[in-house]
Formats: sequence, structure tokens, C-alpha cells
Amino acid sequence: MTMFEVKQIAILEHVTTRWSFHKTRVVSLSLFLLLIPIMPLHPQDYIDTLTARQQAEIEEIIQETIEHGQVGTVVWVAFPTTSYSWAVGLASEANATPLTANDSFRIASNLKTFIAATLLLMQEDGLLDLDNPFSHYLPEIAAFFDCGEHITIRHLLNHTSSLYSFTGSVAEVNELMVSDRAIKPEELVALAANTPYNCLYSPGDSFNYSNTNAVIAAMVIEAISGHRIEEEIRTHILDPLAMGNTYFRGLEPERGFLVDNHTESGPFDYNPTALGNGDLISNGPDLIKFVQSVYSGEIFADTSSHDEMLNFVWEDSNDFLQGHYGLGIRQFSREPLIIGHGGNIPGNLTMVMYAPEAEITVIVLTSSDYSPDFDILATVNAIFEVVGVEW
Repeated sequence: MTMFEVKQIAILEHVTTRWSFHKTRVVSLSLFLLLIPIMPLHPQDYIDTLTARQQAEIEEIIQETIEHGQVGTVVWVAFPTTSYSWAVGLASEANATPLTANDSFRIASNLKTFIAATLLLMQEDGLLDLDNPFSHYLPEIAAFFDCGEHITIRHLLNHTSSLYSFTGSVAEVNELMVSDRAIKPEELVALAANTPYNCLYSPGDSFNYSNTNAVIAAMVIEAISGHRIEEEIRTHILDPLAMGNTYFRGLEPERGFLVDNHTESGPFDYNPTALGNGDLISNGPDLIKFVQSVYSGEIFADTSSHDEMLNFVWEDSNDFLQGHYGLGIRQFSREPLIIGHGGNIPGNLTMVMYAPEAEITVIVLTSSDYSPDFDILATVNAIFEVVGVEW
């Protein structure tokens, strides 16, 4: 049983990629390009609305995600003043609940961008310097690691700290995720520290995506502000942007309808404190507000803050999933510039992407994570092709 919903609204408020089920479109496009001169799109050439044909093409792409094993998929495509949404499949298999475009999802590692933006805003307020060692604020945590005194806050945000990721301790993390007690961030830091290789290289010398970085960065926010992480992110981001459907599950009252997590073995509801920073929940309309303010740089009083966020490390790498990372945000393409972040939690996949020159946002949210024939990055890419942004 599936349901398909299309909606157009006005927004007046402020990985290895598989191309299997989009290859027909890609091949046809390639043959077409052989016949005409390649003309780069200029800003005035980008669209700001979707035609009926483009909406139908995106509908087809989303329907294919269900045909290839997804339980449910929500997609939002947003321009500066208009957005479009689609919802197909189920929010809950157990209850046969149809998915709607406004449903909420666990957005997992997209929290890293919220943490980075909060620290940049705190730096604008003179509360910290990203180039200070985090040991200035958390000496007892830095002491856990062999290289702890040499790791700056910036190293934490761009994943050049060298710290081992606590999620590499699979058995221990799985145990925490099914526990019924509140998990403290210090426990996750200890998982990373209690390995013989807790520092993988000299800080700043290489790139290694590590979830330990986000846990410690959130602890830095708490140490400097004297407030809990959810309070600071709400003060700096959620309340100013009127993101009323976004909250930290396990730390704040729930709001809105949260879709089920569907894993290969069935529905799975994990301990929301097991990842150290709470479990950030959001939906499409709120994420559009976040992208159009934070990804674009509008939220920052100082343009240099946005420049810092988009200063990508290891940008010369040919693999855009190894390096090409700024402060809590990833570069997926240089020309045209495509930035964003993904999230992967048992039972949910999310991808939030933005093309700054075209000012187009694409968001894909799924209510399952186990289909071997589904690639969320390929889906985002195919949608960008429809709206005229090719990368």
C-alpha cells in the first residue's frame, strides 16, 4: 500500500554511488551532449519554479525508490520563494500509515552542521576561537587521547583531529542503542579513547570522518556556554529560524509525527541518547529554513564565518567522500558547487543538499535503510539533473 502526495507551497519565511535505476536517463543525456555544444549555466539561466513535466519526472524518480525497496520516501525541492514536496510509501509498516511530506525524521549526522554553525556563531560573539585547542575548555577529555592537547576545535569540525570514531566499537555501541538508560557523552568518548590507536595521525595532517569529533564539539559548546547542547542550538538556530518541528528526542518534548525506523530485521527504535548529543528530529519545511539560512551564510553576521564553514580540507582528493569537508558540511561538487550533508541511522537515511549559485535545495528523507538497490546520493543527483543542475 502506497500513497503519493504532491504539494506546492510558498516559503515566505525567512557512499560510493550506484546509478543502476537512473542509467537510462544518464545514457540519453550523454548521447544528447555529443550533438550540441556544452554551454555552462549562468545564474540567470537557473529556474525558480518547476514545470508540470519536471514535477512528473521527479515523481518517477521517487516512485523508483519504492520499487527498489524503500518503505517510504519524502522529497523536497526548494527555491528562494517556492518549494515542492512529494511523499510516497509508508511512515509505518506496522500500522499501514501513509507517509506525508511534513512527517518528521531522525536526521542523524546532519546534526554536525548544526553544531558547527552554533560554534561559528559563538565565535562571532567572542566566546571562543576555533583555532584554540579544545583542551582549553575540556582538559579532562583531552587527557584521554594521546594527541588531545594538539587538537583544535576546527580539527573537530573538519574531521582532521585524527580521533578514532567511537562507532567503530560496534558491539559496545549496539549494546548502548538498545539500553534503557540515559547515555552520557563521556561514555562514548571513553569508547574512542580506550583503543590502542585513539589518535590515528598527527592532528591536521589528514582526514578521517569520526563521530567522536561531534560528541566532543557538542561538549565544548556546553562547557563554554554553561548550557546543554539542545538549549544552545535552540537559542542560536532553531528559535531564530522558527524551526518549530525540530527537537532533540530524548532531551526535549516530542512534537509532530515521527516516522518509524524500518531496518532489514523490522522496526527498530533505539535509545535516543546513545549517540551522545541526543537524537535530532526535523522535517522538510524546517530543513529548508536551515539550508536557506545556514548553508547560504545568511545566518552569520560576519561573512568570514561562512567562508570558514566552506573552507574544504583535502579538496584535491578525487574521492568526494574522502575529504572535501568544511566545518560540518561536505562539498559534493566543485563545478557547480554542491554542498550538504547526509545522515544514516538504523532505519532512516537523509540527504540535505544545496546548489548555492542556483539557490536550489534538494532534501531526500527515507523511512528505511536496508535496500541494496537504493542509493540516496544517486537519487539526489537525478533530481538535480531535472532542475538543471548537473554535477
